[in-house]
Amino acid sequence: MTRVVFDEEFGFRAALEDGFDAVHAEWSRLPANEWKDWPQASAYAGEWKVFGFRIAGHDVERNRRRCPATAALLDTIPGLFTAGYSRLGPRTTLPPHRGERADMLRCHLGLQIPEDCAIVVDGERYRWHEGETFVFDDTAEHEAWNRSDRWKVVLLIDFARPASLPPPRRPPSAQDARDAGFYADLFPEWFVREEAGGPPERDPARAE
Repeated sequence: MTRVVFDEEFGFRAALEDGFDAVHAEWSRLPANEWKDWPQASAYAGEWKVFGFRIAGHDVERNRRRCPATAALLDTIPGLFTAGYSRLGPRTTLPPHRGERADMLRCHLGLQIPEDCAIVVDGERYRWHEGETFVFDDTAEHEAWNRSDRWKVVLLIDFARPASLPPPRRPPSAQDARDAGFYADLFPEWFVREEAGGPPERDPARAE
């Protein structure tokens, strides 16, 4: 059976866990107006807010400057594709769903984990722990919830699936073509042209 949860170090997990204090300090200092609601409201019931550092290969430079220690740790991750803080509000659920990228794995670093929070991957239930990483194939069906009265917060990372691993359960599909242009439509304020470079080109077929 193809594995969907991984214990491998992947060349960065220990460093990320060692940097927990710095990452925790930076996310906890962010003012409320810096967080963005996840714009696809049908994907959750409750509150889900994010603060992005890299979105489908596009660096959000102004957010990286706000959290330099976190940004420096992210720069050490091989094949980093997407990264950001993710806050799941009190009494919020993410229903069963599957991710898009068969060529990626997902990593969570637990930053604030109240009681009564869990994630179910491929029918198995797991609990996050503050200061620890959890890596899984998000193309496997998964769901999550926060049934507490506090925010649940993780640093969410998508990175390239190493070629040394067995092939993923689900082969790549047309959805894997989603790129920075797709997410620029969801978070236009994070794709503002800066000195370091402009926003990605949008696919005209997606513009509505």
